[in-house]
Amino acid sequence: MPVSVGLLIRSETTTVFDLLRQSMGHRRRLEMTECSICSAPIEGQGHDPDPLGDPKKDRCCDWCREHLVIPAQERRKEVARWKEEVRG
Repeated sequence: MPVSVGLLIRSETTTVFDLLRQSMGHRRRLEMTECSICSAPIEGQGHDPDPLGDPKKDRCCDWCREHLVIPAQERRKEVARWKEEVRG
């Protein structure tokens, strides 16, 4: 006879791993967020959008990280090096 475990259904043949897999799939659907830059849906945790967003509350998708965030981080480092050379 199936036994209800929260949102999960457990039958006599269900293993602990089956329950974990069901639970993780349910959480992933609930935790799907959107990119703070392009508003595309993000599966999983996403990436830190710093310097284009707040790293504590915003997340960005793979595409924005590769094409926008990483180049912005590199430019920020170049500016910091240039300022150091000017001050030097």
